[in-house]
Amino acid sequence: ENMEVVERMVDFMEMEAREMVEKIDAKAEEDFTIEKGNTIMVGKKNIKKAFVKKERRQILQNKIDKSEMLNKARLRILRHKDDQVKTVLEEARSKLCEVIEDEKLYSSMLRSLLTEGLCQILEPVVMVRCRSEDLGMVENIIPEAVFEYEAKVNKYCKVQLEAENWLEEDKIGGLEISALDGKITVDNTLNARLDRIFQQMLPMVRKTLFEEI
Repeated sequence: ENMEVVERMVDFMEMEAREMVEKIDAKAEEDFTIEKGNTIMVGKKNIKKAFVKKERRQILQNKIDKSEMLNKARLRILRHKDDQVKTVLEEARSKLCEVIEDEKLYSSMLRSLLTEGLCQILEPVVMVRCRSEDLGMVENIIPEAVFEYEAKVNKYCKVQLEAENWLEEDKIGGLEISALDGKITVDNTLNARLDRIFQQMLPMVRKTLFEEI
């Protein structure tokens, strides 16, 4: 009987040990499955996060590339328009060069430019610079311009030519008028007049050349 009791106790212990091992194995399997699932989930999240980050970077880069392309296109258009405007200015300058070939017209223009300059300066003594080739013509128009000036403002004025101090060679024509040792200067060269008038007319020129502006 004692042997039988011992055998039962041993069987019970073995069975209890097997159940314990099975529980441990089951728990280990469960933990492994959970850990595996967590690892996969984290991996998926990381992959998704990396993909989203890469996608956002690509979208941003596409926007940057598009912006650069648009800016380059705008710059090309602006350069083209500026070239056309400059062409118009050069054509106007060429026309002025033709005008000074007409002595009667150019002489009348010089007289008007001198009278206007005198009215702007309003000083009793005025110095005038011109091109060397215009010297004779300017000498002839000074009395007329002074007469017109005095009639308009009722003031005396003496005009002196700056002989040997000619206008720069790049000047098409016209006059530079000054007083008080150069403290007051009126640039009435044809170059300056053309630039001023062109700036005033620039909106109209652009509108004529480019209807969308």
